[in-house]
Amino acid sequence: MLAETLIVTTQRDGKYIYYSLNPEVFHPKKKKSDSTLDFGCCRLDVGQE
Repeated sequence: MLAETLIVTTQRDGKYIYYSLNPEVFHPKKKKSDSTLDFGCCRLDVGQE
């Protein structure tokens, strides 16, 4: 379901499938604690305060 909504990308390697956050949706910042998921209609800030 997440791959169909383009939140994640998939890469098949034999019998394994690797999932990653789509770089068009997930915008990591230089600091690991300051990252954002951008869904277009809304944005989710992921990090520690």
